Amino acid sequence: MWIFFPRYIPERLGRKISNVHHCNGKLRVFPASAEEHRLIQKYISDKKLRSHTFEMAHNKLLKVVLRGLPTDFNQEELMSELHSFGFQPNHIFLLRNRKTNKNMPLFLVTLPKSPESRGIFNIKNIGFFRVAVEPLNKSTMPPQCYRCQEFFHHSRFCARAPKCLKCSGGHLTSECTKSAKAPAKCANCSGPHPANFSGCPKNPINTKTNKTKSTKNVWQERAAARKDNKKQPTTPSFAEVVKRGTNNNSLDAKEVMTQMAQMMLNWNANGLKNNLDELKDCIINYDPDVIGIQETHLRPADRVSISNYTCHRSDRRTHRGGGTALFVKNSIRHHAILNVSNTFENSSVILQIGNNSKITVACIYRPPHDSINTTELDTILNHSNKAFLFGDFNARHPSWNPGRANSNGNILCNWAIGSALDILAPDTPTHFNS
Repeated sequence: MWIFFPRYIPERLGRKISNVHHCNGKLRVFPASAEEHRLIQKYISDKKLRSHTFEMAHNKLLKVVLRGLPTDFNQEELMSELHSFGFQPNHIFLLRNRKTNKNMPLFLVTLPKSPESRGIFNIKNIGFFRVAVEPLNKSTMPPQCYRCQEFFHHSRFCARAPKCLKCSGGHLTSECTKSAKAPAKCANCSGPHPANFSGCPKNPINTKTNKTKSTKNVWQERAAARKDNKKQPTTPSFAEVVKRGTNNNSLDAKEVMTQMAQMMLNWNANGLKNNLDELKDCIINYDPDVIGIQETHLRPADRVSISNYTCHRSDRRTHRGGGTALFVKNSIRHHAILNVSNTFENSSVILQIGNNSKITVACIYRPPHDSINTTELDTILNHSNKAFLFGDFNARHPSWNPGRANSNGNILCNWAIGSALDILAPDTPTHFNS
């Protein structure tokens, strides 16, 4: 809870408040109990003080998405169906796609947050439809109050002075009289855009975090690692593994592929510039020959380089996010190839091993909610008779991880079987639903 102009407030409440901090002319209060929280809220409301607070844990709702029903399914009928299962939903909403402004076959259901309500995840059928119940995905953007336009709190719990989303005036957005042709003005940075513009420099998502550099001596660690490696059996090089698999017909092809995959590093960085130090630490520890990065979030003007590696990248130019990059050791002969694809993003190269061996390596990122086109994958395979396609396909299938399959998982599995390809997948989950 934040209170503005906090002078004498603790004394006026008539009791001692624990966990009170004064910061930049504001009072930050951590109530010890729900009763203390209500007492402070009542005083703030009576005195009409500027403040904002947060929803208490026991008042929060369980939000789930019900998938599998048509968009015209009667919501009252759905409510009665859930009542018959013993649940008491508060609200049911049909979700709408913000880009296309069309209804989606997804129903948002809110329930009291209790152990009994969590049983809704066990529902498999409603009426004659087979359904799936999933937790509501959290927004990737920081929460913003549409009363004061500040971040990290909700307008339902804000008593601060209002600011207009469109013109930054001292009124609610619903009361704004600005014409559509008049330029917008940001309430946070005074720029020519609405206050909810994701590219606003005051938006926390655009704030650069100053990561403290490690004080450890990296060169001493590298020298110690090399000394230890000399005592251990040397790992065969990339070229040696390829040559071994070509000459020895009795060697299992999957074993060769596994050994080659151990020399590659695959990572969904979710923003490469902010996590570049983590990547460099990983290179020191594993010394990979090829590195594939998905969701680089790079712009053409951004410069990213890693010593002893050549970078081949494909930046997303249409909107924010996405992007792929391949880093290949300078000691490996290779050249980039252009693969135009509409259903996924990729950076691809051909590695030249010896005089005759060629290997195609492609780093692929398929955004969620799009279907992958296997014809575009076949185009990548046609460059050579050996290929590695690795990345983040957003595809699930029981063949490589437990759980139910999604549509792209089925497409990818059938394509791999038809193309006589092997799939290597991590043994542990790569994403946990919140």
